[in-house]
Amino acid sequence: MCFRSPAVVAVTLLAVLVGLFPIAGCGSKKRKPPTIAELLDRARTAGSDEAQAKELTRVARLQLRSGNKSGASKTLSEARSRLTPQKPKPAPPPAPAEPPATEPAPAEGEPKGEGEAKPEGEAKPEGEPTTEPAAAAEGEPPAEGATTPAGEAPADAAAAPEGEPAAAEPPVEEAVPEEPPRVINPVIAAPLLAEIAAVYSELGEKGAARDVLKQSIKLGSEIPDEISRATLLASAGGIYGVRQGGIGDAAAARRELKKATELAVAVEERFRAQALSAVAMGYVNAGLAKEASQMVDALEESARGVDSPRARAEALAAAGNVRAQSGDKEKATELLGEAASTAKGIEGYENRTYALAAVADATSANGDRKAALKLIAEAEKSAGKVGDPDAQENAKSKVRATKAEIERRK
Repeated sequence: MCFRSPAVVAVTLLAVLVGLFPIAGCGSKKRKPPTIAELLDRARTAGSDEAQAKELTRVARLQLRSGNKSGASKTLSEARSRLTPQKPKPAPPPAPAEPPATEPAPAEGEPKGEGEAKPEGEAKPEGEPTTEPAAAAEGEPPAEGATTPAGEAPADAAAAPEGEPAAAEPPVEEAVPEEPPRVINPVIAAPLLAEIAAVYSELGEKGAARDVLKQSIKLGSEIPDEISRATLLASAGGIYGVRQGGIGDAAAARRELKKATELAVAVEERFRAQALSAVAMGYVNAGLAKEASQMVDALEESARGVDSPRARAEALAAAGNVRAQSGDKEKATELLGEAASTAKGIEGYENRTYALAAVADATSANGDRKAALKLIAEAEKSAGKVGDPDAQENAKSKVRATKAEIERRK
């Protein structure tokens, strides 16, 4: 008899188990990304009209990147329809009235039918009933002198020919319930329309981009918040601009950015830097370098004049972001360093968290990912020390979203 050592038995058993049960992951299939058709189905079943428009616009961008321009254009048209108020349906035309039944005129030489007038002077046969005038309309009293033959009911309509069934009444159409009117929220819909216009412009469909942008600006005039209106106009100015992908209308870009500037400088001081930052980015995106530089100078001056440390840090971060986008990396790094120092010196944990997150985001946009991750790590620690549970959860949510955006920019 042959005896094997326990070690040999264990190795043999392990080899058998490995053969029977592959290591996790080796035999598993990677989940395939959803197809465009699946993404479209999901977008069309999103909750609100605005949510559907947002998802459809996202799908259109994917179609554009893959080179399917006709598909992207069709999807954008569908997205726009979700943000367009429904027109009231016109009332259906009234049904044509049925003409009264008339007897055919007798042919020449034929005797006239019963009840017709006799020639003048001809006597009526004895016992013949008097000729009656035409029956009165339903609901009206009979004409004066009209009589009804005894035992007969007045006829409302022409009688059917003898031996033929009476004509059936037309079927009553069931009322179709009307769809409720679409209510458009300008705060959500106007920026979405601007995004749709931007994708149309990237597609090269400048006419459609211009039409949708006009619709966005018109709807945006109903937004009550001045900062949001200024941001929308600044975005529209950038889309109108002459940079690659823009409509290429510098005059329209300057017109909308001028309106945005007028709104931004009138905003309350502690929020002014936020509005000015949006306008400055609009000038940068429009390719209007001279005006962009002037706006950034005004933004920096406004940022340093803010009393609140959090607002000052966020404003300096915005100014640094604009400098980075305009290509002035050196000045951007200087402003972002000043913003980081200000954010770290904030005493309240909640305000410190939001300020650090803003500076981290701008630092990442400037290309310094390592410094951005350090700042977001500090923001994460600060968020965990916020006292109020709801405020803490909101702060953590902000940090998570900013961190995901930084990691996406690899």
